[in-house]
Amino acid sequence: MNESSSEWVVTTAEAGTKLRAFLKKRTGATAKAVAALLDHSKVRVAGKVERFGSVGLKAGQKIQCDVHDARGSLQEERVRSSFETPQVVAESEGFWVFAKTPGLPSQRTRDPRRPSVEGLVHDWAKARGALRPVLCHRLDRDTSGLLVFAKGEEMANLCMDWFKHKRISKTYLALAHGRPKEKKGQWLNHLGPVGKTGGRARHGVVKSGGQRADTAFEVLAQGQGLSLWRLHPGTGRTHQLRVQLSHQGHPIVGDDLYGSRREVEHHLLHAWKLRLPEAAGLPEELVQPPPPRFVEVAQKAGLSLPTC
Repeated sequence: MNESSSEWVVTTAEAGTKLRAFLKKRTGATAKAVAALLDHSKVRVAGKVERFGSVGLKAGQKIQCDVHDARGSLQEERVRSSFETPQVVAESEGFWVFAKTPGLPSQRTRDPRRPSVEGLVHDWAKARGALRPVLCHRLDRDTSGLLVFAKGEEMANLCMDWFKHKRISKTYLALAHGRPKEKKGQWLNHLGPVGKTGGRARHGVVKSGGQRADTAFEVLAQGQGLSLWRLHPGTGRTHQLRVQLSHQGHPIVGDDLYGSRREVEHHLLHAWKLRLPEAAGLPEELVQPPPPRFVEVAQKAGLSLPTC
């Protein structure tokens, strides 16, 4: 630990306390700064990175964090990020397609102070006098890539109908652990809730009930214990790609919910390509390169990313 870091042991009296409340009390930081601390993977509980403030603590657990970041720099970073201009990948009369960064929720949360793509896009559109943007689908908080917004409710309903009738095609890239034997094929499973980990809901492959989930996959490259996957989901179930990869024994790098550890700041799953019907008025195929951390980890493992 560096000189600005601190660690505490949860007392018997503090057992059951939510992590965010514990940090706020121990650091003296604001709730917003504590949220930033968690979002940026600066907190460890019992030696593991924890990003959810709703986790209940147990007596004897060791909590570590950087107090300097909690009180200053990360809070300033969050304030700056709330004013960043959303990156427009493509636009038509009825739609925008934006590039989502990892670590940012797609949808507004119950905390009005917490930045989200939806909130940033609404502020951005309002400042330009544009039609009200409507989020058409979601990506997990740590998933990066292409995200569609409609210009008004009529276009949003049209887009929802396209998703319902599978007229929108999405392709993802993922960096996962292991060297799979099967290089190409299709997964057909049923997915459903299987419990919680650290206060976070988990989904898994279930033998009965659940929702049908299908994904076409191809392993593009392998190296140094990691594999690069191209994934084409035919359905859009909660955590579908993360669950299916983990079920195959190849959890996504950085996915501490379906893997065993968080080696990087966010899991390495990226919404890479998108095809919408011609009526959307957008280019036939949209492509967004993976974010820097994805590229860095791939290169260190000796994996070459596809260019198109």
